[in-house]
This record gives sequence, structure tokens and C-alpha cells, in this order.
Amino acid sequence: MAPPVPKPGPAKLSKNAALPEWLEQAKLCRYLPESVMKQLCEIVKECLMEESNIQPVTTPVTICGDIHGQFYDILELFRIAGGMPGEENVQAPLTKTTAISSDDIEPPTEITDPKLKRKIRSGDSGIESASGEDDDEEESRGRPRTAGQSSRGGSTGGDSAIGGVNEVSGNGNQNFIFLGDFVDRGYFSLETFTLLMCLKAMYPDKITLVRGNHESRQITQVYGFYEECQQKYGNASVWKSCCQVFDFLVLAAIVDGEVLCVHGGLSPEIRTVDQIRVVARAQEIPHEGAFCDLVWSDPEDVDTWAVSPRGAGWLFGDKVATEFNHVNGLKLIARAHQLVNEGYKYHFSQKSVVTVWSAPNYCYRCGNVASIMNVGEDLNPKFSIFSAVPEDQRAVPAGRRGAATQVGLNTPAGKAEKPEDTTHTPSQRYLSTRGGSYGLSFEEVVLKGLASDGGLFIPETIPSLPSDWESNWQNLSFPELAHEILSLYISTSEIPSADLKDILDRSYATFRAPETTPLVTLNEKDNLYLLELFHGPTFAFKDVALQTLGNLFEYFLVRRNKGKTGKDRHHLSVVGATSGDTGSAAIYGLRGKKDVSVFILFPKGRVSPIQEAQMTTVLDANVHCLAVEGFFDDCQDTVKALFADPEINEKLNLGAVNSINWARILAQITYYFHSYFSLMKSPTYKADHKVRFVVPTGNFGDILAGYFAKRMGLPVEKLVVATNENDILDRFWKTGHYEKKPEHGVKAEGGLAEDGAKAHEDGVRETLSPAMDILVSSNFERLLWFLAYEYAAGANMNEEWTKQQAGQEVESWLKALKTKGGFGVNAEILSLAKRDFESERVSDEQTVATIKEFYSSPPAGSKEYVLDPHSAIGVAASLRSIQRTTPADTHHISLSTAHPAKFAGAVDLALKSEKGFTFDSVLPKEFVGLESKERKVLNVTKGSGWVGVRKIVVDEVEAELSAAL
Repeated sequence: MAPPVPKPGPAKLSKNAALPEWLEQAKLCRYLPESVMKQLCEIVKECLMEESNIQPVTTPVTICGDIHGQFYDILELFRIAGGMPGEENVQAPLTKTTAISSDDIEPPTEITDPKLKRKIRSGDSGIESASGEDDDEEESRGRPRTAGQSSRGGSTGGDSAIGGVNEVSGNGNQNFIFLGDFVDRGYFSLETFTLLMCLKAMYPDKITLVRGNHESRQITQVYGFYEECQQKYGNASVWKSCCQVFDFLVLAAIVDGEVLCVHGGLSPEIRTVDQIRVVARAQEIPHEGAFCDLVWSDPEDVDTWAVSPRGAGWLFGDKVATEFNHVNGLKLIARAHQLVNEGYKYHFSQKSVVTVWSAPNYCYRCGNVASIMNVGEDLNPKFSIFSAVPEDQRAVPAGRRGAATQVGLNTPAGKAEKPEDTTHTPSQRYLSTRGGSYGLSFEEVVLKGLASDGGLFIPETIPSLPSDWESNWQNLSFPELAHEILSLYISTSEIPSADLKDILDRSYATFRAPETTPLVTLNEKDNLYLLELFHGPTFAFKDVALQTLGNLFEYFLVRRNKGKTGKDRHHLSVVGATSGDTGSAAIYGLRGKKDVSVFILFPKGRVSPIQEAQMTTVLDANVHCLAVEGFFDDCQDTVKALFADPEINEKLNLGAVNSINWARILAQITYYFHSYFSLMKSPTYKADHKVRFVVPTGNFGDILAGYFAKRMGLPVEKLVVATNENDILDRFWKTGHYEKKPEHGVKAEGGLAEDGAKAHEDGVRETLSPAMDILVSSNFERLLWFLAYEYAAGANMNEEWTKQQAGQEVESWLKALKTKGGFGVNAEILSLAKRDFESERVSDEQTVATIKEFYSSPPAGSKEYVLDPHSAIGVAASLRSIQRTTPADTHHISLSTAHPAKFAGAVDLALKSEKGFTFDSVLPKEFVGLESKERKVLNVTKGSGWVGVRKIVVDEVEAELSAAL
């Protein structure tokens, strides 16, 4: 009978509880009170301070690889090892195990993957490169299998001398060495590290903890441990205490003087083990040098040394390892750091290095087995291979994804185990484009806005439409259609269907048009239509998403704050940058809402007068407008810097309203479907006709929603990107290069040093369409991930590997953009981009001409129409697309993103000489007298930087909270 499953939660300690009781609670997956945890960290730190950089350990010993917060699997590891130190009545393992000795292993074969060889030989930065900061799982090729092993290391009979199943490898009295990476990725990093610290404190001579690359402040802020501590304690205090313990972990262990144990590998700066002994270890892991190499390097098929695709450490070859072992009298180097599907892997012809991996079914979806390495007095390693514990013997935090399919020793090949998370489909779980976060809920990504690794959130998969979508959806109202679409991305366990319907009904009740986003005919002969998206409260397309986002924020906060008062209430500080329309739409969506402060940064003097008045005349106490000297990109960079600062995130709970927030993209998908159904009712449309959407594009969010609609199954032939003279996107589709290069003369050379390349500040050209005056399109990163994913899928590896490759490639591209001012993609990726998109660049002169044409000389049978400059760019691009297609069977829907009255300067420039035109004829009554109203605005000088904005935000929120008490 299986033992009771430990139930996670806060520890229940007696009044004078001491270390033994702490340990018993840790074994139950209970996290200790904050004060006790800090005390435990101090005890362990004192133990570690007495140990040398290379801790001597005697046999018998069990050597364990990466654990990564998989608490229930470390319990299984101890059961297989014969128990924890001091443990009596050890439970039998829950999984079948296989014992293998080193003599059972065939010599490794050489690498045959041509992509990998190219990567190593050339250091190329293509998709094969794994240049992310943390690529533990990039090594998934595994060791060569013997004839007697199944695909995941299980025994199938044959000539090899493999031990029996359920074999316990030790008696619990041996020593243990853990090779680092105790935290991150898994659900219970805090509880896992607490258990190991309790054991270290109780049995300091039995437990040796070696530092891994994840025992780092920088890495844990990206890959989960920091957020876990925040969630469980409500602050970062315990995380900071654990980081102090990290600083004193040993760098290596040596078994009987002949087996060196490190997390990563060797360093060109270290020839003898004595050189490791003198490395200064009480510090954060440096970015380079001997210390860095010990935790980051990897063995590989190279002659001596090669640059590591990880961006830290080195690749070291057979000659290096053989010479190091010879010089130091070693038999073997044991290390962890790389996922190997079969639990362990010997490297090189002499088996001089072995990788041990101890996290089965890594990240709950890799399907790998794990191992521990047992070394006796003869120093001949014996491995115990095990798989992840069954689903009914582990717990999963609420709202997190469950284990993915696992094929291991106890699961027949081809048989999938039932996922633990039955409440969320893959399209209702979210990951970061840079690979640092995964399995997040919709609520988490909406409230966080930006991922901790700097990436943007996307669904793990894009859902397919139900088979009857066209017949069942075509007559739905806009809110009803939105409900059907958003339900594919939001689990009812997070927002019940009735609640979601109420949120959407309230969001679109503020729109003036009965259809919410009506489709009008602009040129019937050429099948050109205009999708009017400006009928919301601020007369811009941003209302469609931001009315919804404001209500989502309110819904989540009301639920979190139920029954709470004063300082216990969850308060959200929403920060956004705007080139004009986002700011007013966000303010109108959030003004007066409880437990929310809104900070909108806009470039001073670079938004239209109406746009500025819409923002600054809102006097609600929770609304704060910041006029920044500079361009939109300066505002956007400041917002990103705030989100990257863990201290202010902890203090203020930052939330995003820019289109970096996934909810913005999601809400906009609806109007692509709604306009398609409107088009179906047109007398000129036939079932075999093609549809193209043309989108004025700045930050790439609006057209990205169209990409999701197309990938879901909406029959769209092409999406046409229409840019103004700030044409970084058009240049990408023309050349495959995404570059912030100075396109506008020598004045663009005045870029700011912190931008990483001289292509900013004056590199943005001021145009008649200011909402598109953007140098770098933030949402383009989301498309890049899908392009990289599709390209990587061509390698026919598993899903986890493919997603990792995509995240690593996006990370490398964005790093090049920041440091070099741009990057290029290969021809195959550019071809993938061109499959779904075309692009056009429209000048100011062409914008004015288009406004004038559709007012003064409308097509036959059409009335005069006043376009705003952004909509005119879309129409101009549509006219070019019409020339390349067959108008009779191709329909163009051009998105009209703003009411013309918001851009009086451009419209007046185009039409002031036209007979009968007066601007009053297009001015809504809501705008009359707006510019003369009282204003509330804070000015941010050029020298203030993001730190100055940070102080403003902190001061204003504190004042708000104090006033509310």
C-alpha cells in the first residue's frame, strides 16, 4: 500500500520546535515560518563556512544530479538510496528502478547531428545555437543505449549485466553529494531546498551541497524560486536569506581523493584542483572566470576548448578532461548541469567524465528518467535509474499545469499517463517567449504583464476552432463572439463562464455603435472595406482591449481582496507607455477603480493635443500622467526597466496595460472574426473568395491578434503590415534584417549609450501618424517565437526541446538587438514570415494624398470619407495590395484605428483647402472644450531616467495608500 502523499502548505510547529521537528515538517513538504527559515539559513551558513572549496568525502557515497524543485521525486531518490541519514523504517520505492554498472555501457558514439557540428565548429548564431542564459536541457541526446535497454533505460533483456527492479542502492548510512541546481523550474523549490538544508544542519558530515548555476540571485529571479518565495511569504526576505546560503555552498567535492564532483565542468583557468581551493566563493556567481566555468561549462565533442552556446562557461573536450585527470590523479569527473534522457551519460573515449541527472520527467513534461550514482570503496560507479513518482503520489499547486506525458521505466512506450492538470487546456496555460516561465495561468500573466526573464507571455499552443464555428458563431453579437473566443484561452476554473460573459458585456456596453466594430464599404468595385475600431469611449481601437483589461484587473482584485482590509489588500500599480491612444484608453478603463493606481508615460509634445487632453484632464486620484522628454521608445524602455526591477515589483505589484500584456492581444482577436462574419453578409462575397487584412502597424500588437486569428483557423490569405516612415518592420519583411539603424540622416547618430547602439533618440522620425512613431515593436517578439518554434520543429525533436530552442533563439535575437542594434534571420525563417505577411511603407506625403483622395474624390458609388492619418496608411497599403491581386475574388479589410478628430493637424493639413470642409464637421461633441479643461500632469526631465520615474511612482502610490487608510 502506497504511503500517504505529503500535503504541501505552511509548517505546523510546536511552541519550542527545534531542528528535528523542522526536518520532520520539511519531509511533509511544509515550508517553515519566515523567522524559522532565516534561523535555519544561518545554521547552514555556519556549517558551510567551515568547509573548504573542495569538500573531501569518503565512500560509500551517493552522488545526485540536478533536482530543480521536484520535491516528490527527491523523496523517491532517498527511498531508492536506502533512506535519508538517520532515517529508520525506510519506505520502499514507489517506482521500479534499474541498477547498472559502468561496465554495462558501450563506448559513446560520435556526434552525427550536422546542425550540432556546425554550431560547435563555427559558433554560428542560427537556430542551432543555444545562447540563452540557462540551457540545462539543451543536452537531450542521451548516452548511447546498450542492446539490453529500452528507449528510456528500462531493462529488456540481452547480454548486459543489469540488476533487478526495485533494488535499493544503499542503506541510508552512506554519504550524499548533491551537485547543485536544487531550485527553479519545479513547483516546490522552497520545500526542496528547505529539506536539504535541514539535513545539512542535522547531519553536516553526511550531506555535501555543491553550488550549481541556479544557486544565483540572477537566475532564481528568472526561473521561479524568487517568485515562489514571494508567493509563499509575501516578500523576498526568505529568498534573500537563501541567496546568502548559496554564496557559501562548496564549489566541488572530491571522493577518496580520486573522483571530482562539480556542477558544470572545467575551466581553462584551472589546471589543478589546488587552484579551485583558492577561488573566492562567498559571492554571486561572476559572469566569467574560473568560478563561472565550474558551474556553467559542459563536455562536448571538441578537441580542447570551444565557446559555449550558453553564453557562460566553456565547452571542453576529451584532451582537456584526460589531461586534467592525469595531472590531478583522478579516475573520474562527476557532474550534472545537462539533461540526459536516460539519467546519466559517460563522455569521451576513456569515460573520463560522467553526467548525472536526478530530476525525472524534468519540468513535468520531458519524459526522461533520472539516476543516482553510488560509489563504493572500489570507486566503480553503479547507477540506479528511476522514473517520476506516479501522479497520485504527488501534489500540484492550484492553477499550475500538471505533469506532461511521461514514458519511463514504469510506463509502456506509447502509453500516455493522464495529465494532472485537468482544469486547463494547453491554450489556457502560458509561457514566456524567452523560456524562463511556463505553465502560468491566465490570471498570473494578466497581473504580471511582463515575464520575469523580460519575455512576453504567449499560450503554450494556439487553439483550433471547433468544427462548427462558422455556422454557430456567424450571428453572434460582438460580446457573445468574444466570449466564445476568449473561452478557448481562459479556463472556467479561473473565470466561470457567467462571470466572463458579465465582464465582456460591461466592457462593450460603453461603445457607441450597435455592432461595436462596424465594417463599412470604402470601395465596392475593388472590394475594399474599412473596419471602424474607434467607437469606444476614447475614439481609438485600444478601447476594445483596454475596457476589457480594466474589468479583468477589477475582477481579479475583488476576488483577491475579499474579506481583507487596510494594508492586507492587494494593490496593483499599473504602468504603461503610450504614443497617444493607449494612455487615454487605459485611463478610461481604470479610472476610479479600487485598489489600482495608473501611471501613463507619454512623450512630451509628441502626441496630438486631443490625445494629451484626454489623458491629462482626468483628475481621478488613482490616475497619474507623466510627460517624458523624449520619444515613445524612451517611455517604453522606462516601463520595461521598471518591470525588470524585482524590488519595485515586490513593493508595488506592477501591472501592464501596454500590448505587452497578453490580454490586450487576446481581446483584439474578436474583431477579426466579427468583421469576417460581417463580410460574409456582403452581396459581393462568395465562399471561395480570399480575404486580406491590412493593419496600420507600430508596436505590432493589432496585427498580431490577426495572426492568432489566422492560426486558429480564420480563412485569411494574407496579413499586410502597413508602416509609416519608421519602417523597421517593412525592412524586416524586405530583407530579413531587424535593425534600429539610423534611417533618417546624420541626426540619428545621437543615440543614447544605454540603448546599446546608436540608433535611438533621433532615429525615430516624427510623422503625421504619431501613434506609429516607434523604433522597436515590442510585440514582434511574440511572432519571432512562433517563427523560431516552427523552424526548430524541423529537427523532429520532442516538444520540450523545440520550445527551448525557440526561447533560446528569441533571447539571442533580442540580445543582439540591444547590444548591436539589430539582428538577421535566415532565409527559411524569413520565408515562414512571408507565408502569412506582406508589408508596405507609406510616407507622410502618401498619407496626406490618401486622406485627400477619399474625401475629395471618393470611388464611384461611395460617399466622401474622412480618414485619420493612421487609417490612411492602412488604406494606402490596401490600394497597393489590390494592384497585386485580383480584386474580383479578393476582399481587403483595412483597419481604421482612430477617429480623425484625434489628429486635427494631419487631417487639417490634407483637407483645409478642400471645398466645403470644416473640422467642426468631424469633431465629436465629447471633444468640444476638452483642451481648455483643468489638467493633472507630472513632467519628467530628460536626465531623470527610469530611476527618477521609479521614485515618482513609489511616492505617488504610497501617498494614495496612506490616504486610503
